[in-house]
Amino acid sequence: MKKYLLIIICIAFFGKTSLAQFYTGIEAKVAYPIGYFNSQVEFGYGPVFNLGYLANNKLDFSICYELQFFNTQQPNFRITSESFSFKYKINLDKCIPYLGLRTGIFHSKTEIPAIVIGQNIETVERKENAFGFAPTIGVIIDTRFSKKVNIDISTSYSVLYFNSKYTYLSMSAGIIYIFK
Repeated sequence: MKKYLLIIICIAFFGKTSLAQFYTGIEAKVAYPIGYFNSQVEFGYGPVFNLGYLANNKLDFSICYELQFFNTQQPNFRITSESFSFKYKINLDKCIPYLGLRTGIFHSKTEIPAIVIGQNIETVERKENAFGFAPTIGVIIDTRFSKKVNIDISTSYSVLYFNSKYTYLSMSAGIIYIFK
């Protein structure tokens, strides 16, 4: 409840600017693990869904849901997250570079098949929750065919504090639809 109240206060505070707008977006993300995480998985991929608020020419705020599948020897290893992000944009003409930060709660889930003698094969789930953050650098590109649709390309360095620290580099590309 407190999260929703904070979001409503931010919208009310920043909503007085004439450029304030809501947007939604979807991205395709590819992740390359680093360090200890690299010994556990090979690479990851998955969608990212955003619901955001363009506060003014320089600041964007969004809530994100991310689902990443990782290629590993353990079947069905994935990381999901509910996070909050902001972007500080440097407005140029048709190309808008930005610096950002995403932070939130990340959940890992591994499904391990367990063989039970004399019965069906059952699946054992291992779940873990952690805090994480990801500094981001990217660019928003005007599509030129509509002022409501933009392309967002970014790269980030994610640090997740599970029992073992997971770090990975990621690249993402997606589409943003601005409600006007």
